[in-house]
Amino acid sequence: MTAPRTSGAITFTGRPGGLTTIVPADLVTDKVVPISVSVAGKPTIYRASVRAFGSNQSEIRLRLADDTPPGTYQGEGTLGGKPRPVVIEVDAVVKVRVTPAETVVAATPAARIDFTISVLNAGNVPLDIPKLDTFDLDDEEGQDGALGRSLRGSETDGKRGVDRYFDELRNSHGGEARVLLKDGAGRLAPGEFRSLTCTLEVPDIAQEGRTYVGAWPIGDSQHVIVCDIAATVRRPKTGRKKP
Repeated sequence: MTAPRTSGAITFTGRPGGLTTIVPADLVTDKVVPISVSVAGKPTIYRASVRAFGSNQSEIRLRLADDTPPGTYQGEGTLGGKPRPVVIEVDAVVKVRVTPAETVVAATPAARIDFTISVLNAGNVPLDIPKLDTFDLDDEEGQDGALGRSLRGSETDGKRGVDRYFDELRNSHGGEARVLLKDGAGRLAPGEFRSLTCTLEVPDIAQEGRTYVGAWPIGDSQHVIVCDIAATVRRPKTGRKKP
């Protein structure tokens, strides 16, 4: 929120859906103020709401479309029955919605698993979705129990408790997973919705019998991946017996 910065002009600042300004209470007596703004050359009239803000001030709240690009816009409003110039300074907003929130897979070390998610760019700036991304996989139960196991450990191994603790933490790390996008990589425009076809590459150091959790960052959001590492099936070798 900000007060007018130029003589006679009312300046709004903030996110597209939450632009505000503070003015003297005697400047506006109405509950709703019409404000005309041109975005991309298209003039539109918005209804800004007014409420008391302290004893001698009023707050005017203006809402533009969520995908309004960041920048400075000029307009005009009617306050107290008089036209006033309006300046609107829209902030850049990164806002991503990912569905579903998580993917659960059963895999073996070094496996490749396909999965699909959907992404909505709910901000007002483009989002670049990379073809390849990485994130860490960790066994959360292993991390939670690391301190207890290190304190219960024997001193006969010559290690201090803190050394055993960090050994336990390293042992609970499942390695760096990779996500390859088979379809959907590239720039996502504000307001655009897209399905991503992905391949998860499980690290070869992941240990059988553990459950790893990792967060793949996407813009200001993330997609949680839960990876159950099953025992590797080892088939017996077959072949003709020598006579």
